[in-house]
Amino acid sequence: MKTLSCFFSFLMFLNIGFAQHGVEIIPDQIIIQLEKGTDHQLFINKHLPHYPSLSFKNIISKKLDLYIFEYNQNAPNHENDLEKIKKLPAVKIADFNFRVNQRATTPDDTMYDDQWDMERIDAPEAWDITTGGQTVDNEDIVIAVIEGGDIDHEDVQGNIWINENEIPDDGMDNDDNGYKDDYNGWNVNEENDDPIRDSHSTSVMGIMGAKGNNNMGVTGVNWNTKLMIVSNNLQFDQIIASYDYVFTQRKLYNETNGSKGAFVVATNSSFGVDNVFPEDNSFFPTWCAMYDSLGSVGVLSAGATTNSKHNIDDTGDMPATCSSDYLITVTNTDINDDLLGGFSSTYIDLSAPGKNSFTLKPNNGYGNFGGTSAATPHVAGAIGLLYSMPCEGLIDQAKSQPAETALLIKEVILEGVDKIESLDGKALSEGRLNIFNSLELLQNEFGTTKGSLQISKIYPNPPTNGYVNIEYQTPEFTEYQVRIFNAMGQLFYTETIPEFCASKALNITTKNWPSGIYVISVGNSSDVTTAKISVVSHNQ
Repeated sequence: MKTLSCFFSFLMFLNIGFAQHGVEIIPDQIIIQLEKGTDHQLFINKHLPHYPSLSFKNIISKKLDLYIFEYNQNAPNHENDLEKIKKLPAVKIADFNFRVNQRATTPDDTMYDDQWDMERIDAPEAWDITTGGQTVDNEDIVIAVIEGGDIDHEDVQGNIWINENEIPDDGMDNDDNGYKDDYNGWNVNEENDDPIRDSHSTSVMGIMGAKGNNNMGVTGVNWNTKLMIVSNNLQFDQIIASYDYVFTQRKLYNETNGSKGAFVVATNSSFGVDNVFPEDNSFFPTWCAMYDSLGSVGVLSAGATTNSKHNIDDTGDMPATCSSDYLITVTNTDINDDLLGGFSSTYIDLSAPGKNSFTLKPNNGYGNFGGTSAATPHVAGAIGLLYSMPCEGLIDQAKSQPAETALLIKEVILEGVDKIESLDGKALSEGRLNIFNSLELLQNEFGTTKGSLQISKIYPNPPTNGYVNIEYQTPEFTEYQVRIFNAMGQLFYTETIPEFCASKALNITTKNWPSGIYVISVGNSSDVTTAKISVVSHNQ
């Protein structure tokens, strides 16, 4: 935990609980959560005159009744004021604002151009099915980067989310979402859409969505997706406000059937606080509750755990120890599947590649990136890729039951892991992310039932009206060949099956086939099954 040295003696003097729990407080800012239904303006008018050095700064979240207040420079008695404010009847929670840490580690390996991480999570196999970007009904899939990012990098062009319902720089809130000129996303600190273009966030967004197959640089988990850049300075108030922006956009999308807002399916949070539990800070439960709010509208959140290799069951961690079902907690494993980050059989869901992940750097740069900060965007990117699976049933459910679908996506991610020895007893899934496995599990949910290879039904047999229907079953999604031969062994029909998520049924014309017995085979190099079709031609 990096703590500014200028604060150390100040915190020791005040003996504030934040310092005891490893959080860097911001002593000149107080966050107040008012009781539900309290008019914040009336509260300000009534109570603020009693604290002349304190002024109202901003609304953090109307939904959560969170507001931030700021002291004038060098104003005394912060702690005394805070204790008085906590006792006001309309105040639910009051405490100092605080800052969290990015979860990055400095790479110690030389630059290399082999994205071993994508191979390890079976991304190439997944890309055979989908490369991400849009749903089966051509809706843009959006992943939120809760930090910033260099949106002008050469390798994300076309992959940055733009609010098409907003007119840039006209000083108006054109789409009535509560944010003026949020054309390129939102910068909570500056209250505009100019992103923070630091190295950490740029590397994170590259893992999720660097442009793929463009003969340039690297590829993200998604070759084509929309990255919503929500910038903040890692203060608690700004993190919550960033999540609130994502919540607003997805809720607006749901309520307007996609005409406004954005189909945001995931947030990535490669930051946190070491050695704390939710009960250690009065606002930590509010932080945890934000993931439930996001989940209620269909947004899953991927959160990094500590880079320190210790059991967070004992030491704690934020946000990894939040209990929300809509949070996926991620630790870091390397090219050898060795565990490098925090672990827990209670709180950590899975691992993903971290150390030496090759990704973007600002100003059109590329380089290594690591830690749980690198592992987590692999998972956030996987969430986005899964929503691009070409199954109509998935998107129909995502629109009608967004929260339930988000939980289903989490379920297939955790069930689809590759079990690895280093996570035995150290993560709930005991495994590392495997996107292809998760795609197959999702296909089973919305496609047809898997089972032993067989031709289950042929009807009508003999065919009538010149058509025959053939239903079949395969044990897994791999390529099978359907071939139909006449009694002389001549090939009359061939097709490669199955299409991903397609119904396992064929409708084949027999209008020009001579009368006779035909043999249909379904199989591949390892297995084959056959059946007979009797054709009676009415043209003979």
